[in-house]
Order: sequence, then C-alpha cells, then structure tokens
Amino acid sequence: PAPGTFRIVVLGDSFMEALQVELSQALPRRLERRLSGRGVEVINLGVGGYDTLQTVARLERFGLPLGPEVAVLVYCLNDVGIASTNLHHIESMERRRDGLLAKLALDRFVRSRLAHRVEAAWWERVNEAEHFRRSHAGRIADLGGEPERRAAMRSAGEELPSRWYREADKVGRLRFAFEGLADLAAVERLPVVVAIVPWLETGADGYAHRVAHDIVAGEARRVGFEVVDLLDAFAAEGLETLRADPGDPIHPDGRGHA
Repeated sequence: PAPGTFRIVVLGDSFMEALQVELSQALPRRLERRLSGRGVEVINLGVGGYDTLQTVARLERFGLPLGPEVAVLVYCLNDVGIASTNLHHIESMERRRDGLLAKLALDRFVRSRLAHRVEAAWWERVNEAEHFRRSHAGRIADLGGEPERRAAMRSAGEELPSRWYREADKVGRLRFAFEGLADLAAVERLPVVVAIVPWLETGADGYAHRVAHDIVAGEARRVGFEVVDLLDAFAAEGLETLRADPGDPIHPDGRGHA
C-alpha cells in the first residue's frame, strides 16, 4: 500500500464475493466509504463456496503479501461444513455448454434442474459424517473433554446449519482452521476480527441457530480473535427482510451488507 495507507483484508464466502448485490453495495466497499478520508483501503478476498479452512489458505497465499493491518473474516454459519461447488460437475457442464443442444431453451431448463439435483446430492454426500471424517483426516482438531463446548454442541438445533454444529468432526475442523489462522496472525502480528452473520430465518419459536453462533464465537475467542456477532443488528431489521432473494436464507441484500 501507499505510505500511510491502512489496509484491511476481508475474507469470506459468497456473501463477500457479493454475487447477489452490486459490488458497490457490498460490505467491503461500504466499509471503505465509511472510513474514507482516513487513509483506509479495504481489499475483498471473498470466494463463493469457501469454508473457513479454504479462507485461511487464501489469506496466506493472496492476503498476507498485501501487507494488511487487519483481517476481517466474515463467517456464515454453513462455513463449518462443505458448501463449495462440485468441480467435476462444473467441468462436465462446461463441456456441454457450446454444443448444439445447449442453445435450446428446453436443454437449458433441463440442465439447470439437473445441476441443482446433482449439487444437492453432492453436498449431502460430502457432509455425511463418515465421509467428512475420512476426507478431512489430519485437518480435524481434537476437542478433548471440554464439557462446556460438548454441552453446547449437544444443544445445537436439528435444522441445518445448526445440525452440523452437533458433530465433533465439523467443529474440530473449524478449530483446526481457526488455529491455523491464529498461527499466521501471530507471525504477521495481524489482528483478526471474526464477524458472524446470522441465518436469515426466524422460526415459530424464534431464531433457531443462536447456539451455533455461541460455538463459533467461543472457538474464535479461544485463539484470541475479536468477535462481532451480527445477530442482534440483523434481527432488529427483520432477518427475512434482509434476504437478497426471498427463498435464500444465506445471502443478505444491500441493507444486510450495510
């Protein structure tokens, strides 16, 4: 950065990549405008589908060479599992894209429906407990006894994404990622802020994922990160009213980014 510039890198998944809103309305640009006149530059390193471990790797490879003063990890609750896209399926669809049938509206409709079903089946398979354990062996931290953490996990809800926080392997992988991020931050003397974004959904009994927030916040504070839980701020506006798409409980609209 130019002399006197205070550089912030913002990390995250599709919320930060901001596919659902104009980039000018996304959190990183809003933050930069909010701090305009103070020599602050905000770099957006968000990538759709990235989980926390992938985000840490992105910071190490692309973020640290930029010489940031602060890293902000914007955490969505599904980041504890695998939410990335099936690369094999993408490559298959790309090969078909330029064919004659691809120009027909019916084929585009069928491919869209097929893609959704294939992706849903893939996500379910890669997040199945035993498959997850085998696939991520060596990248799952031991939670040990820790009665408070175990009790919180047992009390997490049965609905996704809370259900994933009941699984020791998924929470252990989150811990592994946070510990890796803490190691990088210590070497670089880089403060880390974890901002937790709520699921944009309120059930009959209220918000169902508060325990998941508590687990993420506890894991972040355990390694010395600052935590900003956005639940109360979002809830005050109305969780469902902040959706970029009425059927999507994950991605906020411009007001949510604000």
